[in-house]
Amino acid sequence: MSVWINRKDRNGKSYLRQIDFDPLIMIAVIGILAAIIIPQVKFYPSLLLILPFTCIIIGLVLLSVSKISLYRKGIWFSFGSKLMTKGYASLYKLGYLFIFTGMLVVLMVLAGTRVR
Repeated sequence: MSVWINRKDRNGKSYLRQIDFDPLIMIAVIGILAAIIIPQVKFYPSLLLILPFTCIIIGLVLLSVSKISLYRKGIWFSFGSKLMTKGYASLYKLGYLFIFTGMLVVLMVLAGTRVR
C-alpha cells in the first residue's frame, strides 16, 4: 500500500511523491500499545478514567488551537474545516478523533461497570 502526496514548489510545478508503507504496521503499533497499557489497569484501575479524559482534553486543546487560527482572521462563526489551512484542518480532525476515542472509552467503562 502507498500514500500519494502532491506538492508544488515555488514556481508552481507539481511533484507527485509516493510513500510505501505496510498497513499492518499500524495494527502492530496498536497491539504494542495495548500490551503496555492493559496490564497496567490491573494494578492501577484509575487509568480507566484518567486515560479517556486525557484524550478528551487533548482533543479540546487541538480544537481550540485550530479555531484560534480562524479567530485571528476575523472569522467568528464557522462550522467544519473548510476555511482553515491544511495544517489546522488536520489538527481540527485529529481533535475530533481524540474526543471521539475518549468518549468511546468512557462509555465502554460505564457499560462494563454497570450493576445489574
